Amino acid sequence: MLGSTKKPRSSSTSRSPLSRVVCRHRDDVAISSRSNSQRLNHFAVARVEQFSDGVIAIAITIIVLGIAVPLAGSDGLLTKLLDLWPSYLAYVISFLTIGGFWFNHHTIFFCLRAINSSVMRVNLLLLMAIAFLPFPTAVMAQDLAQSGPGGEVAVVFYGLSLLLCRLLLTWLWSVCTKDHLIRPEIDRADLTRLTRRLNPGFLLYTAAIIVGVFIPEVGPWLYLLIAIYTVVTTRSVDFDDSKELAGGVG
Repeated sequence: MLGSTKKPRSSSTSRSPLSRVVCRHRDDVAISSRSNSQRLNHFAVARVEQFSDGVIAIAITIIVLGIAVPLAGSDGLLTKLLDLWPSYLAYVISFLTIGGFWFNHHTIFFCLRAINSSVMRVNLLLLMAIAFLPFPTAVMAQDLAQSGPGGEVAVVFYGLSLLLCRLLLTWLWSVCTKDHLIRPEIDRADLTRLTRRLNPGFLLYTAAIIVGVFIPEVGPWLYLLIAIYTVVTTRSVDFDDSKELAGGVG
């Protein structure tokens, strides 16, 4: 009819069925993308932790290769086996020390909700330092077996390798806390206790290295005590109670 005006259709009714389907699909994709990003963060943490576990497992296993095997059936085999006590001592120290680092590493990664490139770089440096430990272990064991002058070099070299691992572990924790990567259910009090428990390891290794400079024979036994202390005082994390995190790092 003349004079009649057509009312414009609202945007909600002007969409064709196909356009409504497309818009709904886009909304679903957006929701799915958000959930996938959270899932990818979880997978990224898990993947880096699995890779780290593999490197640490290899490093802790090949330490035994530094123990020389005496000829079987040779005269004085028992004596030769007993003479390898420096290699046994170095093996036990490094095995427990790497095990303590693994405990600490597991606790740190339990606290993470996501990771970034900084964490991955520092973690890679930490793994490189841990993978290097079999070499100073063999050097110290060989030097202890010879019991000659200049033993402080091997003991200090080994101690500096352990100290480097401890410093990198502390740096890794510092990057995680400063970049806001910690899970929200972990409160500030837990973070403070975890940070405080990382620092004594640095001080203990520093003291042991200083003693090793002047009394090389005592240095390895101090490293052993530190390793035992780390393993004994480290407690597992209770996934149902974040308060247990106070004992997660030793």
